[in-house]
Amino acid sequence: MRNALGGKNMIEFKDNLYRINPQVQLYSDVQQFESLVGRAQKCNSQTERRTLLRQAAELYQGEYVNDIDMAWADIRRSELRAQYVAVLAALGEIEFAKQNHVEALALYERAIALDTFQDTFHLQKLKCLAAMGNLNAARQYYLAYTEMLQSELHVAPGSELQEFYENL
Repeated sequence: MRNALGGKNMIEFKDNLYRINPQVQLYSDVQQFESLVGRAQKCNSQTERRTLLRQAAELYQGEYVNDIDMAWADIRRSELRAQYVAVLAALGEIEFAKQNHVEALALYERAIALDTFQDTFHLQKLKCLAAMGNLNAARQYYLAYTEMLQSELHVAPGSELQEFYENL
């Protein structure tokens, strides 16, 4: 097992237990992702924040250990997905503010794919479409979203979303 993990020093036996040697440097994309997200949250520079969020978004490669069906994995998977969706939303806000509406739209669509019923993302998508001059597409999208909410959850979109649609 030691050889499979990269050498004799990787595993140590101490207090009648085997463990990974704490002196060994390990790389974890999850730790890197969370570090980038944390640094971005504390960052005052919008340019640096954007860079950190982009790096975090690139690291996220899908569901965390999706082949493990255990409670601890489900919880961790959910936490990481929520962080990733927050990264997409934050990047969407930045790109929209920079008037990069096509990029912002793509980010919100990725967020919607992971959090389908979050009105905020649908509102931001409508705002992107409207800012790009695609008012008909925005109206059609709103109607399709409204229909989906009605058929699946038996609810209407939130008031802010409805108000935006009415002012299109």
